Parts: sequence; C-alpha cells; structure tokens
Amino acid sequence: MTASSTTTTNPTTVSQTETDIPDAVTAAQSGTDARSDDAVGDNALTFEDATCELCGRAPTEHLLTTHDMGWRAPGEFSLVRCTHCDLIITTPRPVPASMPRYYADWYSHKTLAEQHEELRTAPYHKYVKWMRLKVLEKTGRLQQDAKVLDVGGGFGAQLEYYMDRRGVEATLLDFDPAVTENAMIKDRATIMSGDLLDADLPENHFDLVTVYETLEHVYQPKATLEAALRVLKPGGRLVVEVPDYGSPFRKLFGRFWFATMVPVHLHHFTKPSLQKVVKAAGFEPLRHVAVYTPFETSASIAVRYCEKRGLMVSDVTEASKVFKAPYKHVPFFLALAIWTGGFDFPWQFWAWLCNKTGVQALIARKPE
Repeated sequence: MTASSTTTTNPTTVSQTETDIPDAVTAAQSGTDARSDDAVGDNALTFEDATCELCGRAPTEHLLTTHDMGWRAPGEFSLVRCTHCDLIITTPRPVPASMPRYYADWYSHKTLAEQHEELRTAPYHKYVKWMRLKVLEKTGRLQQDAKVLDVGGGFGAQLEYYMDRRGVEATLLDFDPAVTENAMIKDRATIMSGDLLDADLPENHFDLVTVYETLEHVYQPKATLEAALRVLKPGGRLVVEVPDYGSPFRKLFGRFWFATMVPVHLHHFTKPSLQKVVKAAGFEPLRHVAVYTPFETSASIAVRYCEKRGLMVSDVTEASKVFKAPYKHVPFFLALAIWTGGFDFPWQFWAWLCNKTGVQALIARKPE
C-alpha cells in the first residue's frame, strides 16, 4: 500500500490514507490546533495540543518530554501540568483517528488463546482480580445479581471473576471492537464496543461501574465519569483504578517509570487530582488507597534497558522471546527476576503500607 502525500491547507486538515485512518475532521473532537506529522509507514498521523478539561486552559508547567518507549511508535510527547487544576496532561497528543497506531502492537505478540489463558491462570492476573474484589468490598459486599458495567474491560477477565465469585449481571464495554468480539465472557454477558460517552445505556441502571486502568487513556476523563454517574443507580458505586503519578518510584525513575506510557496515557493522575476529577463529575468519594503493585521497579528497569538498546519491552519480559537464539537478553532477564524477588516485592510492600505505590484505587458513590 502506498501512503497518500501529506499536505496541510489549514491547521485542522490533513490528507490521509482512507483505509488506515478515518477522516481527521470527525476525529478532532477532543481538542484544537490539530496538525499533521510526517507519514509513517502507510499512516499519516495527526496531533493536537491538549487543554485542561476542568478549566479549559492550556497546561503550562512542563514536566518532561519523552516518546513511546514500550512499542517504539513515532512522536515526541510532553507531560505538562495545569497550574490551575493540577491535572497532568500529555501534549501534543494523537487525535482519536490516529491513536490506533499506538495500540497496534499491544496484543500482536501472542495468540488469542494464549492471551485468554494468561488472563485466567497467570499468578499476577489472578492476584490483580482477587485484589480488586477485596478493595471494592471494603466499602460493602458485591451482591449477587448486582448489575455491573466494566468500562474499558478488555477481554472481560475482571468481569468473569466477579461473575464466578459473586454471580453478578455483567456488561462489558471496550473501545476496541477486535477485543470485544473475542471477549472471554461473550456467551455470559452483554458485550458492547465503543465509548461510554456515546454508549446506548439506560440511566440509573447499574449498581457498580468499574473503570480499571482506563481513565488515563480517555480524552475527557470528567465527561467519562459524568456518563458513569448517569448510568449508575442512586447510591451506586464507582471504582477508578489508575497509575499514581505521585509514586516515589516515579520520582526515582523519571521518564522511564513504567506507567508514563505516552501517548496512550493521556492524563497522569496524582491522588489529589484524581479526587478533584471524581468530585467534579458529581461523585462522593468513599475510599482512596494505594494498591500493592508488584513489578513497579522491575518494569521501570526493563523500560530503561529497552530504551538504551532500541528494543520493545516484550523483547526482554516475554520468556518465549528471551529464550531464543542468540539468547543475548537472558542475563538481563535472570538478573531482573532476582531483583524482583529480592527487592521489588519487599519495597512495594513497604510502599503499600505507606499508601504510596504506583497504582491508586478510588471508590465513590452516586449521591442518593
């Protein structure tokens, strides 16, 4: 396929390959000052300068500039803080039509069956699912037949856990139709593809809305939570889980911190800024805690190692890739495993006791 040439006739118009990226005009709904980058492969990417959703101002306090270290996709992106609202925003950012380019490699290194099996059986994923239920039920047991909506729920692993353990009535909503078409629970739950802002869901319907590791990916976090408020019953609960930019390990690793993840992470929340967004959307916070986050330092070390060598993170963290000739990353893989058991896990435990890990969970309720 041959990419079309990139020509800019005004600040928001750019010629693109029609089969790769939808019309940029319809995609630029989330911001202003869209502009084109050089064509990359068959795609002409379009970027925009971001503004703060809470106050409408442009963020001004520059924190760092970096690029996609996980999958090595093109572009330079800055993290900039809004000094009025304390939100940290990625800018410039790809417009929605260009964003799929940055998710293209996320699942490509494993088969569908391998991904489902890993989500069901891998110790880390089993821990995450168990932990999320424990954190949620500190504010009240998840009742049988409760109506649960998981926003950005991927293949539905967390909902499957809730269905198996508590017998909930589940609805899965994810942005990626290729993921929802292959959901692990497609014969047991309502499956929807798209954005919560546009989803055809009834008002005052759900007992629980979960937004796990998703709010940092959306262009309008406040509007997304307002949409969650609309579909929740009065008194219904919201769970938001996102990285915590206030983590001491983020300060240690800087741009190599595992959860920087530009440009797919469009917002970077501290505990105070997440509280501000949740309250602005109309919720009453109930509980806000750090989540025990194994591999936070190990993943950050892996990011730095890969950046220095021009690798993707999966090249040194997936055993199927590491233990293949010429085996040049085996020493690093083994050293990282020793580090993880001897240092990462204990340090994370103490950070968790101090409520200062790299992931935070906030539970809130819709007012009666």
